[in-house]
Amino acid sequence: MMKSIIKHFGILITGIWGLLACQEQQASFPVRETAQTDAFYSLASLQALQKAWETNPESDMTAYQLALWYFHRKEYNKAQEFIAKAIEIQEKAEYYLLQARCENALKNFVEAKKSLQKALKLQKNDFQILLFAFQFAIEQSEWQEAEIVLQRLEKLYPEASQITFAKGKLAFLKNDTLQAYQFLQKSIHQNPTLAESYKLLSHLYNQQNQPAKAIEWANKGLKIKPLYDSLLLEKAMAWQKLKEKDSASVYFLKAYQQNNRLYQASFFLGEEAFKAEKYQVAFNFLENAYRYAPALPKLAYYLGVCYEKQGKNEMALEFYQKAIKQDSEDMQARQALYFLKEKLERQRLQRIQDSLWRLQNQNQK
Repeated sequence: MMKSIIKHFGILITGIWGLLACQEQQASFPVRETAQTDAFYSLASLQALQKAWETNPESDMTAYQLALWYFHRKEYNKAQEFIAKAIEIQEKAEYYLLQARCENALKNFVEAKKSLQKALKLQKNDFQILLFAFQFAIEQSEWQEAEIVLQRLEKLYPEASQITFAKGKLAFLKNDTLQAYQFLQKSIHQNPTLAESYKLLSHLYNQQNQPAKAIEWANKGLKIKPLYDSLLLEKAMAWQKLKEKDSASVYFLKAYQQNNRLYQASFFLGEEAFKAEKYQVAFNFLENAYRYAPALPKLAYYLGVCYEKQGKNEMALEFYQKAIKQDSEDMQARQALYFLKEKLERQRLQRIQDSLWRLQNQNQK
């Protein structure tokens, strides 16, 4: 039975790896979820793989599949542990590629590049390896390298829709708006299921202050991938530009629920709760925003107020001071700091007076 399960996983791996390509990275290439990938990344498959590994700890394929499972769940350190074991048993290009992805996700860029170079040395013309090489180059702002890899991809795989998308992505990152529009729309014509293309087009229209068009492209992408956090975010920001705060709140919340790292969503939701004087709700969202984007304007001030409302005066003082350091002309933060210090000084003097009064009463007795 166990052999049958593992054999089935082995059959799935090739297809899954193609779908997984670049899925977890910021500059990701689009993928589509399937029943096969859902089955592979289920808890049952993990348990089966763990048993297979216990039975045969010399199986590089099992170690690789475990690494894939953990990588998909964004448990990158665990994935790194198993891919290292797979490579120790046998060196393969796809193993080094996954190792490069893990290192990249962990922001170990030097190590990621080393693993990528090893993968290319073993299979210099592999489609997925070259796609990641392109992605890695644009993430590192190595535009010349990205263009070299892209030319190679185009020569080897001229009919691949991902190539057109990659051209659009590169143009987008180089602020070549017209080229980005052309390539991204062409990539959708070649393959209408590439959700990332819709996301970039929506983003471009938001950048050009055309929120209605941004919503239009976001809606098209959400029909393909309804829970895509970046598309939900683009739609929310478009509604915000249209000053439709209720609609914006709905989609900011949906985006946040899918990915709490989207600080734009948590900041908007926190700011709205703050204005409604729902300080505990505001604090929860704003604290999350601060974790990922501490330099956002007014964020430190808002958190200072929330801390003060909670009675955490030392934290409030700290955040008011951070707000003033960030913007010396922030009069709200300056006033809040002044009044809090004044309040704390009054409380200090009151405590002294109370102590003297108690002492006086004891002496009279």
